[in-house]
Amino acid sequence: MRRALAAVATAAALAVTGAPAHAKPHRPAVKKQAMAKKPRVLSPRRRGVVGGAAWPAPWASRRPVAPWWPLAAPAAATLPVAPAAAVDAPAPAVPAPTTTTTTTAATPTTPAPAPPALPRRTGVDEGEYYVRPARTLLGAGTEELNVSNFGMDDHDLTIDDAAGHRIAQAALAAGATAKILVDLPAGTYRLYCSLLDHDAAGMHAALTVQ
Repeated sequence: MRRALAAVATAAALAVTGAPAHAKPHRPAVKKQAMAKKPRVLSPRRRGVVGGAAWPAPWASRRPVAPWWPLAAPAAATLPVAPAAAVDAPAPAVPAPTTTTTTTAATPTTPAPAPPALPRRTGVDEGEYYVRPARTLLGAGTEELNVSNFGMDDHDLTIDDAAGHRIAQAALAAGATAKILVDLPAGTYRLYCSLLDHDAAGMHAALTVQ
């Protein structure tokens, strides 16, 4: 019905304009450059979304497909392990006390060295008015006395024992020297000048022999 009405309307229009009946209605030329392409909008059914739910793709299988990659095995449940009962460690062994015996070796006793032998030689100087022996302690035996007179007068050297007996004597002029060799046992002896009062003036000394 609608198509018939449309054909009648078209024929009437052509009769008024004088165009042939088979001619198509004139449409204004539209430049392609000016025509803007409308974005193509897919219907919800084509997009696969109907009522907010996604439609499955037509090529997708409804059967579940196992993935090609290996799945991780579920972790095994870890059960709590009861702590081991404490075991008392054995007490350390106590070593037995050791007794150390220290033996000290007896140190040999070294006798004290004998004292050096006493000399048996000495010098004796004389002058106004003195007698000075270089040593007053000599060893028993033969003694050697070297006497020198440094005075301006003549002098002598006389040796007496403790009892007052004369044992030896030598006279010396001024500046002279003399050597006396005498055997003296242990004891105390007196050296002096026997001239005039030289002994009383101070020309005497003591000599000990051991």
